Amino acid sequence: MNKHAPEFLLAGGMSTTARLTWAAVLSVVGVAIQILFSVVFGWFFLLAAVLLTALKGKSNTPQQMRDYKWHNVTIDELKHASRLLAETERIKQGSGCRSVAGCGVALIVIGLLGLIILVGALEIPNMSATRPWRSSRA
Repeated sequence: MNKHAPEFLLAGGMSTTARLTWAAVLSVVGVAIQILFSVVFGWFFLLAAVLLTALKGKSNTPQQMRDYKWHNVTIDELKHASRLLAETERIKQGSGCRSVAGCGVALIVIGLLGLIILVGALEIPNMSATRPWRSSRA
């Protein structure tokens, strides 16, 4: 197994393709159940999809090196390390809401959630009219 591959909490032996396929199917089924039948039962499918894609936590704290010995480095190695540090700092500066992409994605997600909530709030009073199979005449 690749040491950089993600480790999932549930079903560790499942391939990533199968895992994402199952998560997508569970999500679609969950949303469909929420729309057609019951919000509560749909959440169970959505919860299963989330748990299927949940990752194990990892620490980025470096482990202490034992038996570390100082050694001389060349100027080229020092320049390479300096370039790596500069590149890392440049990437850090471009993440989060300091970049257009980070804020743009956050605003799109918040806007879509707001739109979904608004449409849901407007449709709740009209639910009996849009679901003839749930009429009280049966």
